[in-house]
Amino acid sequence: MCTDMATTAFEGVDCLNLEFGQSVVVYGIGAVGLLGICACILKGAGRVIGIGSRPICFDIAKEYGATDLVNYKDGDVVDQVFAKNGGPVDRVLVCGGSEISVLANAVKMVRPGGTVINVAAFMHDKDFVLPNDSWYFGIGDKTIRGCVTRGGGVFLERLMSLCQYGRFQPEKIVTSVFHGMEHIPEALDKMGGRDRNSIKPVVFFDK
Repeated sequence: MCTDMATTAFEGVDCLNLEFGQSVVVYGIGAVGLLGICACILKGAGRVIGIGSRPICFDIAKEYGATDLVNYKDGDVVDQVFAKNGGPVDRVLVCGGSEISVLANAVKMVRPGGTVINVAAFMHDKDFVLPNDSWYFGIGDKTIRGCVTRGGGVFLERLMSLCQYGRFQPEKIVTSVFHGMEHIPEALDKMGGRDRNSIKPVVFFDK
């Protein structure tokens, strides 16, 4: 988990430039988003709102320290976030979403002077339409940035140190364990999203 999910999530949260006590939305609480919640807590966030729909992810989000959860199937996510936070949040970390509209929603729910960091890959041929009124007609001082995880052994060693000393437990997102290379197709099928109770499968090459 540290070589992919955690490096992506922690780099994204690093780019948020969080200050102590700030409010954060983690948009898309799959594997990366869940570890993003961990990183937000470690960075000193106050309210952390996770957006998703799967009960298993909601349960783990709570274990990782999310203070509030929003189900995007229950209505407009911006309205739900505003209701929980009493208005816009300080930061938004976008970790997933099937539609390009999540970026527009992220801009809407962040306050003037706030930051939106995207670590999700949107493989669409659609253009991103920025909601101009939510951007305060270009003068809202909102930062929007796409972020790619850094590589290198030093960063990975730091993440492993966090695991070693119990600061976070990435193994919580492992929902299936297989033994033997012959199970790779089954593990990939679970990772493809067909099983709503699956987050991350792990295959041990020990047979």
